[in-house]
Amino acid sequence: MSGTCQDTSEMRHEPWKYSEVIAVGLGLAAVGVLLQVCTGGIDWDALSYPANAVLVVLLVVALLAMHAFRREVSVFEMLGSGRCAVVSICLVAAMTASMGLIRQAASYTEIPGALGRSGLRQMLSAWYFVLPYLWMTVSLGMAILRVLTSRHTARTIPFILNHLGLFLVLVCGAAGSADTRRLVMKAFEGKPEWCAFDKAKPYGEPVNLPFAVELNDFIMEEYPPVLMLMDNSSLRYMPENRHVSIVVGEDRTAEICGWTLSVTEFTDNAAMVSADSAGVRREGWVSCGSHLSPASELELGSKLSVVMPPRSPKRYASDVTIYVMDPEAGGRKLAGTIEVNHPLTVKGWKIYQLDYDKSMGNDSGYSIFELVKDPWLPAVYAGIIMMLAGAVTLFLTAPGRIRKEEEDA
Repeated sequence: MSGTCQDTSEMRHEPWKYSEVIAVGLGLAAVGVLLQVCTGGIDWDALSYPANAVLVVLLVVALLAMHAFRREVSVFEMLGSGRCAVVSICLVAAMTASMGLIRQAASYTEIPGALGRSGLRQMLSAWYFVLPYLWMTVSLGMAILRVLTSRHTARTIPFILNHLGLFLVLVCGAAGSADTRRLVMKAFEGKPEWCAFDKAKPYGEPVNLPFAVELNDFIMEEYPPVLMLMDNSSLRYMPENRHVSIVVGEDRTAEICGWTLSVTEFTDNAAMVSADSAGVRREGWVSCGSHLSPASELELGSKLSVVMPPRSPKRYASDVTIYVMDPEAGGRKLAGTIEVNHPLTVKGWKIYQLDYDKSMGNDSGYSIFELVKDPWLPAVYAGIIMMLAGAVTLFLTAPGRIRKEEEDA
């Protein structure tokens, strides 16, 4: 009888085969499909703080418990195996690829009918995507604990850094998605604005902020204007296969489609152009126009015209004053410049330059800002830094590992 129990115990602890692990993954996806059909997608707003923090703590506790009992429960042992890692990664990769092939909709969008119930247009909230993602994360956590509790060598340090960093990115990125806020604010010149609108809501839910943004001046730098030939019938720039242009202020002449174009005089948004071709001469002012004056062109017969396309912005920014509510200090005032990739940080919010009044150009009377708040982002950055450190450590310890393997061989 004892021999039978021993045989049963040994059978139970045999390594799981790939076919069995694949069956677990497919079964998990099937459970996700069933949950999706019965309950609909996951409401991430319901998992905002403190619910997401509690779930992260429960995940870590569950990982520690499964690692402690991995010798007694073969499923726990399987979760930390290489086979489980490979299969879970392949399953999540397949789900991600399918998500890239299907046009996704915003989480707040109501999609009617069976398509909406299936979650194919909102896969990040679908059970059959979240469960394999969770399985891959658990497998990663079990692998980290297995290595952490084993004998450490030089080769385990890069493994721990890479995998622990990836674990932080996966867990904190998913948990923080419920707390991430993206707001849009339109601030007019000389008027403090305290309210922004939530982009994640269907009609833009107003949000009162603990600070106000006042636009002092909108700043724009533009590329120099250019002159091009345009076909009057098709409204395409010529020649079609290779556009040729004159940069006003830098180029004086150019040969385009048999015409010699010369700039004799220019201002910020206009140029005096002379065009010569086979004894025919045309001369006149060409302008890209502005909100104060219309654009003008120089006709070269019935087929071609010299035009100046609208100038492209090289840099645009906003000189602002931030009024911060501070109950203890009675409020404070900050000054700074907000650019597209250079935000200001106030009260945990990053304020980015998003847009402006394009019809007014450099004379825009308002700026549109994007305000982003993600309290979990430092943990994600910490995970990325750990992965970079793991890659550097792996590179530095590679010669020693290769030499040791050669000596062992």
